[in-house]
Amino acid sequence: MSGKAKTQAGATPEENGAAPATVETLQEQLNAANQALADEQAAHNATKEELKKHEEALKAANQELDVAAQTVQSLEAKVSEAKAEAVTSKKVITVNKRKYEVAPGNYSYQGATVNAEVLGKNPKLAEELVELGAGFIKPMED
Repeated sequence: MSGKAKTQAGATPEENGAAPATVETLQEQLNAANQALADEQAAHNATKEELKKHEEALKAANQELDVAAQTVQSLEAKVSEAKAEAVTSKKVITVNKRKYEVAPGNYSYQGATVNAEVLGKNPKLAEELVELGAGFIKPMED
């Protein structure tokens, strides 16, 4: 061992043989490191809070998306039903032994309302409109 005395706990830096400026420098570095740690912890906590807000917003957006998906599914079902109904509700009339499809709806001809039901009951009117080429009466392929 050297001729210097052993360092003891609780002794002043000078008593332990350290230069006072070195201890002050180390203390300043320790204080700076502790402050940097505190700043980083505060930033970390702020980031955690921001993440929590984003997670809540994402959850709300996903719920809205689920509702929208259910709405789309419901509308698609209604469209399918409407298409099926349109196919099964074709109105067909026969004029001169040929079949014609009458588009759904009401039409006006010479001041009177005309539709598939009216044409089914009035063959002369149906023949007249077919000869005129009424756009709502389409020939069907045999």
